[in-house]
Amino acid sequence: MPNFLVKAVNRQGQRLELTRTAEDLNSLKESLRKEGLTPLSIKTHKPRLSSLKKITSRDILVFTEELANLLEAGISIDRALYILARHTEKVQMREVIQALQRDIQRGRSLSEALAQHNCFPKVY
Repeated sequence: MPNFLVKAVNRQGQRLELTRTAEDLNSLKESLRKEGLTPLSIKTHKPRLSSLKKITSRDILVFTEELANLLEAGISIDRALYILARHTEKVQMREVIQALQRDIQRGRSLSEALAQHNCFPKVY
């Protein structure tokens, strides 16, 4: 499936830059609409080779530490995941974080959302 770079606005008027995978442009637009996002621009996205590297245990460690810091600071989990996704350079990790955020927004628990991704150990 192709990857797309999306610039969109959410219901609160915040501008977002997202990387999404979809069957085609129409299914992507439908998915964005269901999430309450209005696309401003959509481009086919070809990640740089340096950002295509596998998610490492170090990536998971950094994610865990940063998420813990944001949560300890009183930031909601949804907002913390949004912040982490915006500041993560590695495409695969960013996509996992964005998927976690979508799952949380849809009412899944964090443990349920994490279980959907094999980059997190079962004991995580």
